Amino acid sequence: MTVKFTKEQLSLRLTEIETQLSGRGIPRKYRALEAFKALYGEVSDGVMRNSLLEPVFFWFLEKYGESAKWDGVIGRGPIIIRGSVYIIAFPFTSGDACLKLTDYIENLPQNVRETFTEEEFKDVARKATSAMLHFGTLYDLTVQDTFLSDIEKALVWRGLADLEVAANSIKQSEDTQNTIFHTHQAAEKFLKVGLRRSGSLIDLKSLGHNLPKIFEELCTLNNRYAWLRSSVDSLQKFAPNMEIRYGSVPRTVENAISSFYSALNVCAVLAQVWLFDIARGTDKATFEQGKFYTDGSGNTFRCEQLLLTTEKKPGAILRRFGNHPSGAIMMDIVRDLDQSSLHLEIKDPQQIEQLHRLYQLHLRMRGSERKPEDLGIELVSGPEGSYVTRFGQVKKTIKR
Repeated sequence: MTVKFTKEQLSLRLTEIETQLSGRGIPRKYRALEAFKALYGEVSDGVMRNSLLEPVFFWFLEKYGESAKWDGVIGRGPIIIRGSVYIIAFPFTSGDACLKLTDYIENLPQNVRETFTEEEFKDVARKATSAMLHFGTLYDLTVQDTFLSDIEKALVWRGLADLEVAANSIKQSEDTQNTIFHTHQAAEKFLKVGLRRSGSLIDLKSLGHNLPKIFEELCTLNNRYAWLRSSVDSLQKFAPNMEIRYGSVPRTVENAISSFYSALNVCAVLAQVWLFDIARGTDKATFEQGKFYTDGSGNTFRCEQLLLTTEKKPGAILRRFGNHPSGAIMMDIVRDLDQSSLHLEIKDPQQIEQLHRLYQLHLRMRGSERKPEDLGIELVSGPEGSYVTRFGQVKKTIKR
């Protein structure tokens, strides 16, 4: 049952909560949401949630003015265009939103915007595709973080602040060492939360800033995180010790940006695992033949077969299917069983029936088998994440 407050009671409670949030260094633009969660916990989207959130938001707006407003951006990341560093802003979206990429590259000169080539678009879009998904996951975590302990929540917030500082640092001063240090710090904090959520009672401070040690400790407790190794190794390569902060360690802008997206991948993957753990009610996940699954991006899959992968690891063939803006596509993807934590089994009977019908329709209407490259599909896997992109041309009639 949701607690009801009078206007006076609400103002008193918000004053107390605001003092705590200010002491924790929570940015003003996030305080209304944090105060709402402190008052009511997790409330499902809907009319009631909006009616409860509105007076909280206006209380902060009255106190701080425009600085209390959220700008609608869920994250920012650095990119290189024609040798210069820019920041791309990733907005909050819902549904199948269609965005113009160059509109979200901050301070992009007009002459560059007007002469942006297809190859430049593809280069930026590759990073933007995974980053948009990753920042979306991290946003979901901040909205639904009531399951985290105070220590875990504090580490998550500081880790997110590290990512923001890293992006701004490489843009404003091209300080590659500071950027790499903060990306290293972001991943470290999220891995330490992973340790806590895996039941570790070790003193986190005793681990220091030794990223490989923290990662190995986590994998010993729960091997499902082991496939993040390439991202952790990439981060460690650029910052093998704290000399990156205190000494002179030459690193390129490209090194710093790669480090940023490797850290973003670590943070987002961990966040998605925790969110799905809460959704399924356990940290035990697997694949079963014939069952339907979804991932953090809302894609739908059917488990076709259990097998041993080419590396002789237990795995499964997942068939991705569904209607997309570019058309209906069915695609078989091999997943290690360890990656089942990044998929959530669909158990709602009505949703299962709908997916079964859609899947059967796809089977009946399937076309000829094609290779991914024939359709402009790129399968990318590396330290910065694993994702699928598709580039194609869409004809659009413009009335003048």
